[in-house]
Amino acid sequence: MILVGILFLSGSSHARSSVVVLQGSDSNVSRLFFSGISSHTTEKITAFRYQGQDIDAIAKAIEEYKPDLIITIGEMPVDLISSHTKLSRLPFIVLNHHSQKLQSNAKMVLLEERMPLVEEISLLKLLFPDSKSIGTMYDPKFSQESFNQFVDTATKQGLKIASIKVDSHKDVASYAPFFKGKIDCFYFLPDFTTANPTAIEKIYETMNQYNIPVISSQYSHLESGALFSLSLDPFRIGEQAWDIAQEILENKTIKQNRIFLSPSNMVLRFSMEKKTQLNVDKKRFEEMIELTTNRGYKVVLEPLQAQGSKNLSR
Repeated sequence: MILVGILFLSGSSHARSSVVVLQGSDSNVSRLFFSGISSHTTEKITAFRYQGQDIDAIAKAIEEYKPDLIITIGEMPVDLISSHTKLSRLPFIVLNHHSQKLQSNAKMVLLEERMPLVEEISLLKLLFPDSKSIGTMYDPKFSQESFNQFVDTATKQGLKIASIKVDSHKDVASYAPFFKGKIDCFYFLPDFTTANPTAIEKIYETMNQYNIPVISSQYSHLESGALFSLSLDPFRIGEQAWDIAQEILENKTIKQNRIFLSPSNMVLRFSMEKKTQLNVDKKRFEEMIELTTNRGYKVVLEPLQAQGSKNLSR
């Protein structure tokens, strides 16, 4: 586990609390999330990066900072970490971690983003009006409710659903090629199984091979190969996470174990590289950008990799 940094801010009138932010990766999303937390607090914040180390070693390292609360972002065995004897007394705030075990844990607050399904699929249909079918993969143990919402939304948009149930990242790798010739587009439905790094890599590798556009509500998926992602601003999520943490620290209690973050402060990230590869109609693309800008979304056009230029924001 890597110690990323310690942040001290002064000015608080009460005894300073100690908070550990445990990050599953060093992604831009994690950095923005941490920045959102640190911008709102006068407490001691320690950032660690989890890299698959032994649970005992993680618990020992975290315990040394005498935390009053732990916040996690990214994929990691939160259930094992939180149940370790050195950490089991502590409250946890967990972002987008799909686990039935955690939902029944009284010292957990699960923060979950509501997928902007209606907005995403309507934008997809705007770009590809002739699309008739959409595929997805999901693990019913973790995302049956989300899948049902996806089916309802896509069906109302006139799309036929092709879905594959999986229960491991190996299933994802094995079954992804079955979509060849059967779908016009693909929706990435995040859960504990499909969000495995190996699963993500295989999904995008396969869809890219078959020239199938992928859309996602995961901010970081443009780097994996999505045409566009529509998601909450990770910085704003960090701010909301800290507001919840502050309430827990002040009241010494957890009032609500599962909190859905409202779909505000949306960020549309669009791959200009994929736009070229998929031959997206110029007029429809411009219409989409105008529509989302008028809705108040932050629109980020990621340039062609070959150009090596900076991101263009609107």
